[in-house]
Amino acid sequence: MGTDGWKLSKAAEWLERGAVGVIPTDSSPALCCLLTDSAAVERLYAIKGIDAKKPLSIMCRCAASPPGPRPPAPGRACPARTPPPARTPRAQSRPPSRG
Repeated sequence: MGTDGWKLSKAAEWLERGAVGVIPTDSSPALCCLLTDSAAVERLYAIKGIDAKKPLSIMCRCAASPPGPRPPAPGRACPARTPPPARTPRAQSRPPSRG
């Protein structure tokens, strides 16, 4: 995390307490909160001034990643988003005929 790790840790603490955060981007600031905190999500909608029925963008770590602070390694596909390998058709086995 380099020298800014303390900033990320502090931001995570605030989000876990129900805060709505701001993430600087190249265009306009993005608002963030924990998706599992319904009160924070309601505050995010109120801050944005939009109807709660309007969808929001979400950002999350890979669903298949183990719990913890590390996302999948750069350049590696998330296992949850990687398509399964192609399957070759199997011959259908038939039950023995009764005769």
